[in-house]
Amino acid sequence: MGLEEINLSKYSCMALFVYSTGSLTKTEKVKFFYALNGRDSKESILKKYNAIHFGTTTILVPKRFENEFRQFLEYWKIKFNVKEVIIEK
Repeated sequence: MGLEEINLSKYSCMALFVYSTGSLTKTEKVKFFYALNGRDSKESILKKYNAIHFGTTTILVPKRFENEFRQFLEYWKIKFNVKEVIIEK
């Protein structure tokens, strides 16, 4: 199948973040996970950015929210790598 045959409307561009909380203290990790997943009545970052917790330290974020999620990780001083991926809707 050639590129001209691919229906791009069936795919979404996402940012795949792989991160490590190894540099955080135990208390900082708890606070980070509360911010990431939400707590009590506070909205989670995952929900806010329509992100998918894909694995223990892997999160898929829609490309349009890549910068905001990057800033969230930088605020927490989390080390991360990010790759652009295309997934089927």
